[in-house]
Amino acid sequence: MAFPLRIGIIGAGRRGQRRLETLARLSGVLPAGVLDIDGERAGAAGGAFQVPVVPSANELFDQSDAVVIASTRRDRGLLAEHAVRAGLHVFLEAPATTSVDDAERLLSLAEEANVRIGVGASHRFLPLRSVLPARWRPTLAVYHAA
Repeated sequence: MAFPLRIGIIGAGRRGQRRLETLARLSGVLPAGVLDIDGERAGAAGGAFQVPVVPSANELFDQSDAVVIASTRRDRGLLAEHAVRAGLHVFLEAPATTSVDDAERLLSLAEEANVRIGVGASHRFLPLRSVLPARWRPTLAVYHAA
């Protein structure tokens, strides 16, 4: 993977903006674009962090090496599936999917595509990883945010 790592953001709400703020501070990372169903919100977030607003997920995928999906929980799993099929690594806000079956399908797709899935958990001391099925562990990384 080449540097800077180009990371697209889907979702320009509070979580998406926090992710943009974090990416703006990191070296070796370039926010590739921001996409949101609300164009005004995407424009405000893009303007605040000097990141281009992208009109479609496919265009964002074409411009990215990885994506952060901070959209509504209803859409996260489907967006993640599309990103994985495009060959992108994916970081999802928790909950990553709306069902265990959807999570299993997403992880199987990630294994086939040889990409990684990361899930942000806002519970610092939650022992989530210890209760995950063993087959998920090589593909799924759980990040605990303070």
